Amino acid sequence: MMQIFQHTACQYQGTVLVGGDLIFNTETSRGVSKIDHNSIWGKFRDTIEKSDVIFLNYEGVISRGGQPRRNGNQEFLFRSDPAIFSLFRGDRRYILSFANNHSFDYGRTALEECLNLLKTEKIDFI
Repeated sequence: MMQIFQHTACQYQGTVLVGGDLIFNTETSRGVSKIDHNSIWGKFRDTIEKSDVIFLNYEGVISRGGQPRRNGNQEFLFRSDPAIFSLFRGDRRYILSFANNHSFDYGRTALEECLNLLKTEKIDFI
């Protein structure tokens, strides 16, 4: 679910989009370079284009490293290829949250790689 919030009581005026849970599986994320970036966001494309800041909860990690780790009865493990970063470029500010139950699906190595890649790509994260 995505929501748009507008706050006009401060000096800065803009639109913040808050969404989640977002995940691109490895096969989808590897193929991102071949996908029209406007179409991958589907029905949310117009909303994204109207937003100045986009805050998304990203399930899993964006990494090629690490080893799968199952925690109890965990059925799904989420990891995306770093090619997905091309979706978060442009004139909008993206903030990605990895504070969720899938951050360690591929262990500490994958999470650290993800955070380092985010820094390199200059994408804000929590």
